Amino acid sequence: IEIDNSGKIYQKLLHNNYEIIRNFYKKVNDELYNTKFDIHFSGSTCVLVFKIGQKLICSNVGDSRAILVKNKITLNKSNLHDIEYDYVQLSYDHKPNNKEERERIEKSGGEVAQEYFIDKQDEPAGPFRVWNKGCNYPGIAISRSLGDKIAELIGVISEPDILEFDIDNNCKYIIMGSDGLFDHLCNDDIMRIAGPFLKENNPDEFLKHKSKITVY
Repeated sequence: IEIDNSGKIYQKLLHNNYEIIRNFYKKVNDELYNTKFDIHFSGSTCVLVFKIGQKLICSNVGDSRAILVKNKITLNKSNLHDIEYDYVQLSYDHKPNNKEERERIEKSGGEVAQEYFIDKQDEPAGPFRVWNKGCNYPGIAISRSLGDKIAELIGVISEPDILEFDIDNNCKYIIMGSDGLFDHLCNDDIMRIAGPFLKENNPDEFLKHKSKITVY
């Protein structure tokens, strides 16, 4: 989201530690309770990036992610500039096995484990998930979300992390996606695959042909 009138809006966002953004997440989460959707065992991640002048403000809950791709200029053997690409991760993935996330969940009566087995005899497998202690639910693989009413009772929250970054002319584009992208490809691979298409300002072609691209 690119915002004009950057000076006044930026100062307002800074006021009270991005209270406007935090209230947005709270409002969306509260309104989900009044929709036709059953959110006891379902919800959503969210990642937002605001561009305000030469600032980026990224907020997120869950494990959808945003990365900023920028030029990385180096000198080659002939002292000429080589332009490569580098990235900055703009958001923080909320996984239940992260120390602070696990502590909050356990204090709320939840349990973090790869799989929940009543007899504890089987080998754990898969990603770390949040469980109601002594139960085999809800089994959610993130520690923050919008919705997920049952998981909310055991420490899964809708409070976003908010990070701010300065940008300059070397910053080229932002790639945003869910865990369906970032759990299967690392940031470097995504940057490399998307680069030629985004350089030509043709993201639609990247989306159309991504299944045909080989990842090395």
